[in-house]
Amino acid sequence: MCNGLKVGCAVTQFDEETLVVLQSIRCASDCIMLVVSVVILQHLADPLGALREMRRGARPGGRIAIFDVDDEASVCDPPEPESVVALHDAIRKLQVQRGGNRRIGRDLYRLMREAGLVHIQVIVIPRVRLGVQNGRSAAAEAYQLERLVRERDALIGSGLMTAAEFEAAVVATKRGFAEDRFDMTAEFVATGYAPVG
Repeated sequence: MCNGLKVGCAVTQFDEETLVVLQSIRCASDCIMLVVSVVILQHLADPLGALREMRRGARPGGRIAIFDVDDEASVCDPPEPESVVALHDAIRKLQVQRGGNRRIGRDLYRLMREAGLVHIQVIVIPRVRLGVQNGRSAAAEAYQLERLVRERDALIGSGLMTAAEFEAAVVATKRGFAEDRFDMTAEFVATGYAPVG
């Protein structure tokens, strides 16, 4: 509750329209006990400004929790095919062109400090897939492919990939889902508190 109103929103797919909505959410200062951001800061041109706004809305002692990514915190064995590496690099570059940062995880501590938060902790949670059985998820694989298809035209239109390079990377990605391999990615979880007094 914030001034008698429940504040909150759920975002299941991030796009420019969602960004406009998120930027328009306003509440009184010092009234929110818990602010949670899940995979949002990586999309923002001004993540520090967003954290400062979260701090403004948080009551003294209120917690801010950020869940986000860092694409370079990953390990694959055997290594991913060059076409898949090129696809991931193109997606990172596209996000930078849009004002985002898929390496935001490593910046969370500094950003939270600069936003004036205290008692900051950053935890890295590994997500591991071992072979074709342990950690494999049909839903996650379908989501990954849907995400690639949504970005296809932007990746090709921006000159980051050709259509042939994109199609080869999608084929290699699908093939990789069925390979007996070790894949580890990481989710960064950062928490901090609005100072008291």
